[in-house]
Amino acid sequence: MAKELQVMVNREVRATTGCFRTTNQGALALESGLRPASNQLENRQRRFGLRLLSLPQGAMAREIVCARTAIGKRLASALSYTWMATEEIVLGSVPLPFEAEVIQEEREKAMEEATAQRPGHTMFTDGSRTEEGATGYAVAWKEDQTWKGVKTHMGYNQEAFDVECAALM
Repeated sequence: MAKELQVMVNREVRATTGCFRTTNQGALALESGLRPASNQLENRQRRFGLRLLSLPQGAMAREIVCARTAIGKRLASALSYTWMATEEIVLGSVPLPFEAEVIQEEREKAMEEATAQRPGHTMFTDGSRTEEGATGYAVAWKEDQTWKGVKTHMGYNQEAFDVECAALM
């Protein structure tokens, strides 16, 4: 299947760059920004496996990843996945030291917003990008009397706006 798709990718590369048929395929692929078909297929397989693993614990579809079937073995291999658990951060009542400069403008207003009673489920989000280009976001919410949260590192190829939008999803 990868060979058939590679033929299509080669056609895309030529159409994108407008180069002659005799031009080196590697150079054309680099110039057009298209990846080889095998890499694209592996990436889709990894994304599918990660999507299955993001399902709640006990979901039958999630169990496919570590199943002894052929597709389960392929997904486990693509993910190099050996440990099965859902990660959730529970914020303790005693905060741990935060080794960074915290800029907090209008502290009273922030406290007022955090303690305000609202109908439904309220979440607080923040996404940012460092000067080195690393990006990530955090989401915090209150369940009963406990604050819970999730933080995610999104890598180095994102803009601050992209990270803020991801936090909202």
